[in-house]
Amino acid sequence: MPWDNVYENKRILKRFKNKIDDSESLTTCHIWLAAKTKGGYGMFSAYGRSFPAHRVAFMMFNGEIPTGDIVSQTCENPSCVNPEHLITTTKSKTRSKFNATRVSPEMIANESVRYLHKLKYFRPELEEQIEKLIIEINQPQKEINFESFDPFQ
Repeated sequence: MPWDNVYENKRILKRFKNKIDDSESLTTCHIWLAAKTKGGYGMFSAYGRSFPAHRVAFMMFNGEIPTGDIVSQTCENPSCVNPEHLITTTKSKTRSKFNATRVSPEMIANESVRYLHKLKYFRPELEEQIEKLIIEINQPQKEINFESFDPFQ
């Protein structure tokens, strides 16, 4: 992979930064605005190839990725390319119990919605109430204070 000179290539760095929205203040995520996979992961093209944007961000700001490691977002947002939210890990560690304890408010909301969609099939008589809950979850308050939020209590 021709990443030897990507760290000094100001044109590629500028192109990369132009595809990021870093204005999010609540989560401090840097959202990838360009091409994305079906799973929501950003894709960046350089040197005639496409690469996952979060991997490119990690390499540009933190250096090489150790062989066999993957880059994971600590915020669990697949569109995030904030170098402060990126860590290297292995696939087995990602699936481990240790990483299962990383829970963000966004994850709870997403999992709640998935659960509610499944619940509609098992409890069709509650479909109307469930739909109202899904709408409420998908339209959170504009100002949310996550400082006192502790998912492990």
